[in-house]
Amino acid sequence: MLKIQSSHIFPQYLEALRARLELEWGSIDPFEGSHENVIVPPPLILLDQQSRLAGGLAFSTFSHPTQEVISVWINALLVEPEYRGQGHASDLVRTAE
Repeated sequence: MLKIQSSHIFPQYLEALRARLELEWGSIDPFEGSHENVIVPPPLILLDQQSRLAGGLAFSTFSHPTQEVISVWINALLVEPEYRGQGHASDLVRTAE
């Protein structure tokens, strides 16, 4: 069973998560910060049974499509190939909501 944790609890995985996300998606926004007083939540970390990085999800801020406000969006999502097809990406998105 894989577990999802906030990167605030496991900050040691942030560098590896950024490297994996950028390898998969290219350049991504900074993990944390704020934009127009909207705080970007810390990334979510997906860990396997041996506490190895199995994936993660990072957030960004962007303009809302129908309102004149800044909103938090999912910026990048990754599940390592050996854990794909098991619902872990859906679990990360549900946790992010």
